Amino acid sequence: MTHFKDEYILSRQEYGDLFPYISDDAVSGVFWNGRALWIDEISHASYPVKESISEDFIDKFVTMMCTRNGMKLGPSSPTATIRTPAMDMTIIHGSIATSGTGFIIKKKNPPKKPDTTAMIEAGICTNENIDHLRSLAESRKSVLITGAESINRTEILRLLAKYTESCQRTVVIEGKKPLNLSKLYPGKDITEFAFTKELDIESFLDIIFSVYPRLIILQEPKPELIKTLIKCVGDDISIFSSVSCELLSELGEFTRVSRTFDEVVELAEKDEKESASGYRIKKILNIKPDRGEH
Repeated sequence: MTHFKDEYILSRQEYGDLFPYISDDAVSGVFWNGRALWIDEISHASYPVKESISEDFIDKFVTMMCTRNGMKLGPSSPTATIRTPAMDMTIIHGSIATSGTGFIIKKKNPPKKPDTTAMIEAGICTNENIDHLRSLAESRKSVLITGAESINRTEILRLLAKYTESCQRTVVIEGKKPLNLSKLYPGKDITEFAFTKELDIESFLDIIFSVYPRLIILQEPKPELIKTLIKCVGDDISIFSSVSCELLSELGEFTRVSRTFDEVVELAEKDEKESASGYRIKKILNIKPDRGEH
């Protein structure tokens, strides 16, 4: 909550009666249905707020939100969507919501640095796995991460980034859910990019290479993006990338993949019978043992 106004648009005071819920870590969302305020908790429970919220406050709150974001809400524009690093908010105008103008605020969980002790205790990985991942990052190897769900592959990307050198110039090509590595590791030389439809892939990669990166991190990249990158990346640049099993199969047939990546980290969903839920590192496969140091 240090940068509350930057991440939540309004100040604590402007949130008024909503602030206790917005600032509560146990709360995942706030929903005004036009008549009453409902609170969603991280535990997936929901409950109504017993205290009444005045319609005057709701009108002022919605107006402030729209004004701060340069949006107009009315019959011709009946919905407004606002996104910040800390939350997503959707407002629905009373012209289509017959119960009255409503809104929902969904909070985003702030990124956290990987906790290796907790990962080991949960059975996600072993001490040997952690040591090996640290060695891969410190020796500037290129690594593909596959298997399990994308959110779990993202966690391993964050873990690898933790062990890179601070002075290793790193470019991150973000996916749908940002890695936020510059926030997690503020002392590292990290620049973040997002691929947009306005640029073709070659032009986008020209921009990436213009900052002279020594490490490129890709989060769930589109097939053509990573294939084009593999074609043109030099041996002095390392790559960390999370990919789906389907994309890994494609890349395995791609001519340069065996010369580009050193190892594949394969994740697996944990057996339902196991006491801890989630994923685990199934294996780390060395696919190019003869690659030299950068």
